[in-house]
Amino acid sequence: MRKHIGRRVPRAIAGMWIAHAGVGVFIVGVTLVKGYSIEQDAPLATLYPEKRDFTLSDTQTTEAAIDQGVLRDLYVTMDRAPGAKTWTLRIQIKPFVRWIWAGCILMAAGGLLAATRRRSMTARVTSAEPAKLPTLGETGR
Repeated sequence: MRKHIGRRVPRAIAGMWIAHAGVGVFIVGVTLVKGYSIEQDAPLATLYPEKRDFTLSDTQTTEAAIDQGVLRDLYVTMDRAPGAKTWTLRIQIKPFVRWIWAGCILMAAGGLLAATRRRSMTARVTSAEPAKLPTLGETGR
């Protein structure tokens, strides 16, 4: 059995491992966000969503309030139908959104690490003279 004590893992291999771990984290994040998305009508934190009116351009925008966490993000938006006197408040809990971003960051870091491998990893010709190839008359028979 060979011992690999003191042997370094090449950057290309380490980068590949990191990038593939990022793909796994990304897939887990997307799967859990899509599979476990929850909507409910009860507040979980104090957030301040906004409805902005721009009078010069006669437009409105909705700004969501976001409570960020490692295991879940809480989104709160508000809207009012044209001419209505009541507001609609929408609360969404999205678990593992951070995992999607972490997976993308790991993939990028792994790709950059693999791209910065050393030149010593490439094959080099160590012979000073070129190899002699047999000609048509020298077949060895």
